[in-house]
Amino acid sequence: KRGITAQLIYVSKGAESNLDSTLRFFTSARSAYVSGQVVRVGQGSAVEVGWTQPLGGKTMLVTGASRGIGEAMARVLAREGAHVICLDVPQQQADLQKVASEISGSTLMVDITSDDAGAQIADAAEKRGGLDAIIHNAGVTRDKTLAKMDEQKWDMVININLASIAKINRYLLDNNVLKNDARIVCVSSISGIAGNL
Repeated sequence: KRGITAQLIYVSKGAESNLDSTLRFFTSARSAYVSGQVVRVGQGSAVEVGWTQPLGGKTMLVTGASRGIGEAMARVLAREGAHVICLDVPQQQADLQKVASEISGSTLMVDITSDDAGAQIADAAEKRGGLDAIIHNAGVTRDKTLAKMDEQKWDMVININLASIAKINRYLLDNNVLKNDARIVCVSSISGIAGNL
């Protein structure tokens, strides 16, 4: 209502007929937090988008989907038409099942640091024909100064927030689990930009 965003859209000569989807996006509420972007619309095949459910027919997996930001992302993706595979640790089973049932998604109870996490994700994805996106949202914080952080807490943070992502991505890529044009999204807190004390 009172927010302002500014985008710059370059349209190649003769590509005016391909401008529709870009304008629809930037004039919709979906672009509320997008600002300062430069977009180039070129010639080529126009993309057909279902405006009410642009993610219809897509399968996306969200880690840490039982609560917080992961739950919110799962709900938005489902609202936009995607089938969401909601993943979290077995200890979160009740909350995860509640979220998945409310969005008509499916559940996958996996510890992402386990050696077979990639294989378990691949098995769940293959039942749906592969993944159009994986959103790595699961993460933990164990804030301490390095001098006061014991090895167990350090390993936990590195394994969950970093190593598991690299290991799972490698497995999915090596085993062709991701569909053509699939996306890998890694979510970080502001601490990923400017660390805490």
